[in-house]
Amino acid sequence: MLLLVEMSGQAPGPDRMSTIVKEIYDAFLSAGVSEKQATAAAQLIPTSTSVATKADIGDVRAEIADLRTELRTEIGAVRAEMKGVELRMTVKFYTALGVAVAGVKALDFLIG
Repeated sequence: MLLLVEMSGQAPGPDRMSTIVKEIYDAFLSAGVSEKQATAAAQLIPTSTSVATKADIGDVRAEIADLRTELRTEIGAVRAEMKGVELRMTVKFYTALGVAVAGVKALDFLIG
């Protein structure tokens, strides 16, 4: 007796396996493999209790599209913020440069 649980959750058995697993199980039996060995081999085949539908795939695609839009918005905000930081850094640099130049001129005046 096969120990796999079918996708419908019914009791285990060769007549209640998923179609693919049952086909593999039957192929082993028709090849002369013992029921115990056929069962062991069929149990290695992963089974799934849920299958994605076209609607599920459509939902995932819509969610990905929403995430893309959100990501583009966030990237745009980061770029704008970086431009603001760049402007502030430029102002600070030229202010510091102006102070340095004024300091050098003051030293030159005092020394000279």
